[in-house]
Order: sequence, then C-alpha cells, then structure tokens
Amino acid sequence: MIFNSAVFIYFFIVVLTVCYFFAARKTPRNIQNVFLLIVSYIFYGWWDWIFLILIISVSVSNFYIALLIEQKESFKTRGWLLFLAVLIDMGMLCFFKYYNFFIDNLNVAVKTSAGLFSVENPTLFQDSVFLQIILPVGISFFTFQTLSYVIDVYYRKIKAETNLIDFSLFVCFFLNWSRGRSKGPETFFLKSKKTERSISIFFTRVVF
Repeated sequence: MIFNSAVFIYFFIVVLTVCYFFAARKTPRNIQNVFLLIVSYIFYGWWDWIFLILIISVSVSNFYIALLIEQKESFKTRGWLLFLAVLIDMGMLCFFKYYNFFIDNLNVAVKTSAGLFSVENPTLFQDSVFLQIILPVGISFFTFQTLSYVIDVYYRKIKAETNLIDFSLFVCFFLNWSRGRSKGPETFFLKSKKTERSISIFFTRVVF
C-alpha cells in the first residue's frame, strides 16, 4: 500500500473514522492499541501477507529476549541473550538482503569458470530449486528498531516492555513508515499507555 495511492487515502479515512468513534465512546486504550495494531498489520501485509509472518516473528522474539535480559542478573547470560537477538535480527536481514545477490554472483562465477572447460548448462543453482527471495518492505527499518530496543534494555537504559500488544505496535505502527523513522521506545510506550479520552488528544496521538 503506497502512501500517495487512492487505496491508502480510503484506508486512512476509515481508520480515522473508527478512531473518532473510539474517542467519542471513551474506548479503553488497550482496545485502541489492538485496533491500531490490526490496522498496521493490514497496511504491512498489503504488499504480501507472507511478510506478516516475518514482522510478527521479529516482534515476538525480541519482546521475550528483552524480558529475559531484564530478568537475568548474570552478565554472561545477558550477553548470550543479546547475542541471540543480534543473530536473529541481523541473520534475517542479511539473508533477505543478500541471498539473491550471493546466488546470482555465484552463478556468474560458475558460468565463467565452466566456460573455460566448455561445460554446457553450468548454472549451479536453478530457479526451480532455489527461490528468488523477495525483499520485505521496510525490513531494515524494523530490524534496527527492535535491535536498538534490545540493546537499550541490555544496558539498562530503559525497562523492557511487558505488554506484547504495545511492543508489536511499536515495531509496526503504520504511520511510522510514512515518516521513515520511529519515536524512541520510551516515548512511544509512554504515549501508548496514556489514558486521556478527549478527541483532540486521541487524533493528535494517531496522526502525529
């Protein structure tokens, strides 16, 4: 879903209408956040629903790793948990960003070498065997966002978030994609837990 498309405009109007209804009815903030999370998943999954598996997996894994890091007192255990988060996040990022590049260049190298020996059909990796991996939208954005959050928890700069819904919303809140940046986790979680009910405050929170 592109921000300057007609689909997004209709989508955004519907979202604002529901938000107005929530604000007018003084809907509890946890229901507001569930709605915004569903909306954000619809927005992200519009390109390809399979991407939702990726962003949900990243959200859940980093959420629980951060909780464990905060609970553990052992420096060694905390270090291994941080290493696990880096391994998951950066491993996923490198796989999706460089898989096709690696396979394509390896095939070129094989063809070049095989040409010296007149080998027919020297392609090492066929498309029927190895998939052409599609790069998920915004993967660098949410990968570094979640990783920086875990690092902040590791260094005790912030407390680990205990609500999975709020954390998942922090990872994929759809309006952050329009800005190309996210507010820091402390600021975001503080706003997501506010209980003000006025329409003006609610719309300011959603739009800005």
